[in-house]
Amino acid sequence: MAKKVVSKRTAKRDFGLRLKLAFVETSEGRRLEQFYGELLRLPIRRRFGEDWIEYDGGAANVAVHQVAEEPSNEPRIYLSFEVADIDALWKHLATNGVRVSPIRSRTRGRFFVCQDPAGVRLHFITFEEGWRADTDY
Repeated sequence: MAKKVVSKRTAKRDFGLRLKLAFVETSEGRRLEQFYGELLRLPIRRRFGEDWIEYDGGAANVAVHQVAEEPSNEPRIYLSFEVADIDALWKHLATNGVRVSPIRSRTRGRFFVCQDPAGVRLHFITFEEGWRADTDY
């Protein structure tokens, strides 16, 4: 098993920060609701009014915030999801008109990327068990 390395920077007491939510501000709220809720089948965790819907994404939640106008100067962001059956998801998205990259294999696992209707980059991965065990992931 790999030895865990702690740098001087991380040896200090942290603030207890853990990613809990990633959200997208968009004027295309309904299209994203269809994508995350209907196409990816993420369960709804909660709604706040008509302009906020939050999905249970496992370790982190994904939310869509409906705004009147598309924000400018958005950062390049990937939302990364672990998936049990990468082949089935790839096929499901591809047959529903989503442009998906080819599935690639690396030491850590098999993955592909695509974009949601607002242009947010999505990364889907199935980890190799050996990699997970060796890295305590």
